[in-house]
Amino acid sequence: MPITITNLVNQNVGGSVTVVISSTTGSQLYNNTQAFNVGGLSAQTITFTLPGALSPGLYPLEAWLTVGGVTQRFLADVYQVNGSKLYLPLIRK
Repeated sequence: MPITITNLVNQNVGGSVTVVISSTTGSQLYNNTQAFNVGGLSAQTITFTLPGALSPGLYPLEAWLTVGGVTQRFLADVYQVNGSKLYLPLIRK
């Protein structure tokens, strides 16, 4: 999951982005934090590899930005995991 951080000021900005996926009961199933440092008036994209081993279903997903000791949630969505079906060809002899 790519997240692009855009810096609209002239000074460099550093911080971190945290992505959390939870179960419907609230326990964390995935929690990953990545640091960033974006130059003035520029952007940086960081990529999170979300888990693929979860059971099919819908999971709350949140993303948090921390800069200068202040943390703010900037994304609240649903992560959908679809069940995969395996089809094998029938070979007749």
